[in-house]
Amino acid sequence: MASSKDYLEYILDQLSGLDDISYRAMMGEYIIYYRSKVVGGIYDDRFLVKPVKAALAMMPDADLELPYEGAKEMLLVDDVENREFLRELLEAMYIKYISQICEMLTKGANSYNKKETSYTAIYVAVVGLGYTPTTFFTGHPKKEEGKRITHLQFSAAFVA
Repeated sequence: MASSKDYLEYILDQLSGLDDISYRAMMGEYIIYYRSKVVGGIYDDRFLVKPVKAALAMMPDADLELPYEGAKEMLLVDDVENREFLRELLEAMYIKYISQICEMLTKGANSYNKKETSYTAIYVAVVGLGYTPTTFFTGHPKKEEGKRITHLQFSAAFVA
C-alpha cells in the first residue's frame, strides 16, 4: 500500500521547525532527508527512522518494523504529534552521524592528501551544524628517518 500525500504533508509540517528537510518520492513511498542525509521515510503511512544509536537512545521501546518486504528494519516513530521530540530526534541523529564521520576521517588521516580531505570534510560538517570555527586545524607533514609521516592536530573552538 502506498503512502498518502496527506500523511507526508502532515509529517513535513511537524518537521517544519528544522531547516533543510527534504523528501523524494520512491515507488509510492517517501524518503525523508535532513541536511541531505537520509534519516528515514514514510512507508504505508508510518514514519520510520533508521535504527542508529541516537534514535535507539531516544526511543528505546520503539517497535522495529519493515518499511517494505526485503528491507532492513527501521524504528517506528509513535510520537509524531510532538514537534519538539521530532526536532530533537533528527538533530541527534544528524549530530551523531557527523561525529562518526569526523572520527573516521581523523583516524584515517595518515597521509597528507587524506589529511587535507579530512580537514575539508570536518570543516564542512562543523559549519553544517551551524557553528563558526574560531580556531581550526593545524598539522604538518614531517620527514623522520627518511620516511614521510603526517602529524595531525585538531584544535578548534566553535561558537554558535
